[in-house]
Amino acid sequence: MNWANKRWRPTVLVFFGDHLPPLGQAYVATGYMRNRVADRRAPLSDMLKQHETPLAIWSNRTGSDFGAGTISPVFLPLHVLELAGISHPYYTDFLGSVRDQYKVIDRHILLSSDNSAKEDWKRNPHSDTLIRNFRLLQYDMMFGEQHGRQKFFPEMNARAPAM
Repeated sequence: MNWANKRWRPTVLVFFGDHLPPLGQAYVATGYMRNRVADRRAPLSDMLKQHETPLAIWSNRTGSDFGAGTISPVFLPLHVLELAGISHPYYTDFLGSVRDQYKVIDRHILLSSDNSAKEDWKRNPHSDTLIRNFRLLQYDMMFGEQHGRQKFFPEMNARAPAM
């Protein structure tokens, strides 16, 4: 941080963990968790306790940012770009509208911005249109024919091979 603080270029540092540290039987022995590994399906309080990890964001222009709260890792690039003052069709526009509605998107639980949880939300065929579009775009970009590339990722279009 000392080095980055002296830079003239805007710099953002992000530190987070993607899971709890492996402590063998310690979680079970202390009563913190029922099993050695985190539950995939549990009440919201257990899911937060077992899956939430610390997040620290710092900018040499704005200092520390503690405003992210509980978020899914998918929203981390959005938060960093917003902090840096950068806009992007996918990250700050579309993903920003998803984040405005949902804090956490997990395959078994959705946590909305008003802290209400929807467990087993994928079993409902009439799920929220925004979440459905988010999932379709993710799938299309990772495994599909990238139909959303031109609109949501224009920087990729310049690098696309000519056919």
